[in-house]
Amino acid sequence: NYNASANTDDGSCLTDYGCMDATAFNYDPTATCDDGSCIAVVEGCMDSLAFNYNPSATINDGSCIYCNISATFFSNNPTSLTSCDGFVVANVVSNYPIVSYSWTNSQGNFMGSSNFISNLCNDAYILTVTDSAGCSLTDTIILGTIMGCTDSTALNYNWVANSDDGSCIAIVSGCTDPQAINY
Repeated sequence: NYNASANTDDGSCLTDYGCMDATAFNYDPTATCDDGSCIAVVEGCMDSLAFNYNPSATINDGSCIYCNISATFFSNNPTSLTSCDGFVVANVVSNYPIVSYSWTNSQGNFMGSSNFISNLCNDAYILTVTDSAGCSLTDTIILGTIMGCTDSTALNYNWVANSDDGSCIAIVSGCTDPQAINY
C-alpha cells in the first residue's frame, strides 16, 4: 500500500520487520524490512559438558567430544631401600587413541614415554597421558618406602614420603635478623 506521493505517514504501511538473510539462523521469509536481527549460523558442539563445547554455536553438528580417559596401574616395588629394580605398567582407557605418555619422577626428571617404565628406585612417579581428542590425565604412583618428613605443616615436608624419618622441622615464626633488638 505504498504511496509515492504521500508526504505524511498515516500508519497504514504494512511492514513486517525481521531477518531477511536466507542464510541466517533466524531468517524470516515473511519479513519485508530487515531489522538487523540476523544471527549467523555457527555449527559446532552445543553441549557445555563436552571437551570441545562452542558457546557461539547455533546448530549442533554432532561433533561433541567427551573426555573419559582413565588409568589403572600394576607395579612392583624395588626389592630394597637402595635398589632400583621396580617397574610400573599403566593400563590407560579412553574413547580415543592414546597419543602420548610422559613419565617423570618426583624431581621432575623424564623417565619414559610409553605405558611401561622400569629400573625404578623408591620414589614417586608422575604419568601424564594425552589422547587424540586432546584429553589428558595426570596421576601419581609412589613406589616403595620413601623416607622423609610426613608432617604437612613442617618446614621440610616431603609430599612423596610415606615413612616418617623424624626429620621434620617445625615452623617457628619470629624475627630472623641477628642484628635486630628483638632477635
